[in-house]
Amino acid sequence: MNSIYLKFLLFLSPFLLILGWAEFQVYKTGETVPFKKVIDKQLSSENEIYYYRQLLNNNLNAYKLEMMNRQKPEIITLGQSIVLNFRDFMFHPMEDKFYNCGHLVNNIDDIEHVVNLMKEGDLHRPKMVIFGLDGGVPKKNNWLDFSKNFKYGFSDRAYDLNAHMHALQNFFKYTFFGENRIPKGSPEIGFGYFGQLGNGYRKDGSFHMVKRTSEFRKDPIFTDDRNAIAAFDKHIPPFSGEWEIDTTKTPRLLKAFADMKAMDIEVIIYMAPYSKHFLDHCFTNNEFVVYWEQFVKLQEQIIDAGYPMFRLRKPDDLGLDDRFFQDAYHPGEVIVALQFYEFLNSGAAGSELLQKVDKKNLLNHLKSPKNYPLSFQIESPILMSKMDTIPKHDSLFTGMELLNNVLENGFPESDYERISVR
Repeated sequence: MNSIYLKFLLFLSPFLLILGWAEFQVYKTGETVPFKKVIDKQLSSENEIYYYRQLLNNNLNAYKLEMMNRQKPEIITLGQSIVLNFRDFMFHPMEDKFYNCGHLVNNIDDIEHVVNLMKEGDLHRPKMVIFGLDGGVPKKNNWLDFSKNFKYGFSDRAYDLNAHMHALQNFFKYTFFGENRIPKGSPEIGFGYFGQLGNGYRKDGSFHMVKRTSEFRKDPIFTDDRNAIAAFDKHIPPFSGEWEIDTTKTPRLLKAFADMKAMDIEVIIYMAPYSKHFLDHCFTNNEFVVYWEQFVKLQEQIIDAGYPMFRLRKPDDLGLDDRFFQDAYHPGEVIVALQFYEFLNSGAAGSELLQKVDKKNLLNHLKSPKNYPLSFQIESPILMSKMDTIPKHDSLFTGMELLNNVLENGFPESDYERISVR
């Protein structure tokens, strides 16, 4: 009987060795490091540490809520990916009092869930929420309405055997059988395949898109690399469904804001711009034009309810161009900082907390000669040393004269009211 077991074990041994080797390779990238240990490293390291897995789920709801409860920030951003370029240094000297909760919520259900967690004391209550009102949030049958961020609770997939097996399947697929080869990163830069490339969430919750910023250094032009116009024309995600406001969402959104206000949380609304390339195309669609008019009315309704708002349609309303965009509908960190700087100078919020922000420091960041349209180049020094090996295009900094013109001559007049408060 023992010989049968031995033969069976010998038969399995090559497969077990291959499986063990693959698990070790995945482990070396930090994919299987529990996110709580990642947080420990991010908070204790002097250098920026990036977190983003490729093979295992990132558990963003649990990761960001854990960060919230540990750091106990006074100011947070909340919303989808449009808020991910707010960074801690923009709030100097309150860097340690800011956290970016972008990607924590995807829809109105998620927003209500987070508010309830604050009510019940299971989530730290900040003093201020800068809420990113994405154009899809109030949309009927928005594709992210079916995303359930909190459906699976707060467990880490790093402890899930089934998730590990699925990750190993993808490892073999990407490594040996597909064109999508897994790139080699650096363990000292981050955790996860993408994190080790410098692509992922920083300790302040913001997100670095290293691929886009690296490409821009080589060829500093705007690119619609997500094929947003094609997706818009074909009515596929993220632009699937009818171009119509869901009237049931508006009162729920306003109630969520009111509930936060009742907890003594200041609520400020941020409306991110779209690229001119994309928005001009959208306005050729009559259904979208009607939707946009409804969306603007919703914004006015929120403002009338007492919530300050800073917003932008497209970069030329602020004197800039599409080079300041990561893609068709994600503004880069420089234009986000400029929007925030204009808001602070307007005094619209009337907030004692925001009055503590050092506007001169933010202005100095905006004027820094090392900036280019997509980046302040404030990253891990290890990552920056790698990026500096990428040849810089001769025209890398040419978009900055537009920004300098705004800073020297003042913000341009526009038919679009960028700062609104009642």
